Amino acid sequence: PLFRSRNNFDADFFKKYWERSRILHGKNFSHMINPLMASTESHPRIHVVWDMILPEILSRNRLKEFWETVVESGLMTSSFERKYLGFLLVLKILPHATANQIPLIFTANWMRCLINSLTSEERNLHAAAKNFCNELCEIKMTDRTVALAIIEELLGRFGNKRFDSLTHTKTVASLLQNLDSDGILDYVAFLQKSFCLDATVDSEETDDDLGVRQWAIDQMLGLVRNSKLSRSDSWLLAVLKFIFFQAYFNVEKSDEIGDLSNFVVKSPLSGELRSFASADYSASWENWQRCHLL
Repeated sequence: PLFRSRNNFDADFFKKYWERSRILHGKNFSHMINPLMASTESHPRIHVVWDMILPEILSRNRLKEFWETVVESGLMTSSFERKYLGFLLVLKILPHATANQIPLIFTANWMRCLINSLTSEERNLHAAAKNFCNELCEIKMTDRTVALAIIEELLGRFGNKRFDSLTHTKTVASLLQNLDSDGILDYVAFLQKSFCLDATVDSEETDDDLGVRQWAIDQMLGLVRNSKLSRSDSWLLAVLKFIFFQAYFNVEKSDEIGDLSNFVVKSPLSGELRSFASADYSASWENWQRCHLL
């Protein structure tokens, strides 16, 4: 009721009892935590107040501050009911979010709660987290960059590169199937960047290095093998070309090799990783040839 009738209050009312006269001013967000957390009285439905607040937050470009204060530091550090509401809010906001806003939504506490809830059936929010993943894959996204941004968050920063196997879901796999060929090409570029930016020295034989780089090559080979994806020579050849150069060449400088500048790695590859890349290149090449013979 307070938010709905906010225009009937004198401008000084909110300034006196909160910090700013505009109710959705960033300085007021900390005062909104308790009232909004109390909205879980409508559990398991989302209280109507969120239908009024979220569009205005997006239109005013205040999502980052609002989400960090109310959702990330509020709901996601509170009761199971409120964490469940956090899942529902993401599903509600995603159809209206841009690719640049996705990292503002998939924050640390939120992602930790999702992954922890998915990893065991004994978790209180396991069913809610599973339902979230199922509904996430059903959302119709007209902008492929949004779907790709979601995939990158599930696999990066606060997510896990082996998200599907860790959570026993097919969330990333399903989101990939919803991408068109241009979206797959963008995902290949993401994998290549992950491979090249890993700064661990291969000669140290670290598990983390082999994990990141081998994972990236595994993912690329998986794309080639996956007949359910939207296929095009553009991304298939991008995969083959990248794995070929990493397996058989030292790509060290970008000023002399033109369009291979994106293949430059931060640290040298070990013989073990080159052998792995070589074997994967052969498998990828054979698969690509079979596809063209069908």
